[in-house]
Amino acid sequence: MIIGILLIVVLVASNTYGTAFAQDCYKVKVTISDLPKRTADASTQVALSKTGPDAKGTTSISIPGIGSGQVVVLLQTDPSGIYSYRAQIGSLPGQTGGSESSTIPADTVCGLFSRPVSEDLNIIGIGIGSLTITAAK
Repeated sequence: MIIGILLIVVLVASNTYGTAFAQDCYKVKVTISDLPKRTADASTQVALSKTGPDAKGTTSISIPGIGSGQVVVLLQTDPSGIYSYRAQIGSLPGQTGGSESSTIPADTVCGLFSRPVSEDLNIIGIGIGSLTITAAK
């Protein structure tokens, strides 16, 4: 009887965590900082839509001192079922090539103990800065 009750509690807790994870993970805030020639940090919220097992969101961003471009945020799962974010920046004035962040574990950004996560971002033609992804509130 006690084992049955514990199993129910674990299943309910797991399902609740999964539901909260899904709701928190599909809207993120992207902040770009420390780029050469920028005069202030730039932030924007990105709403992601499911595309099969993964999700994708695109929005514009204006970086003071550089100009406006596009941010694409991908939420992808690997073969073992672990989700991670990856951001791509494009169409900025002076940008001569692509840019893509390292993978950022989704459970760090929007899990039970979420926190902002920063990674280096190399925008070809502009320089190296920092990209931070946080759960949008």
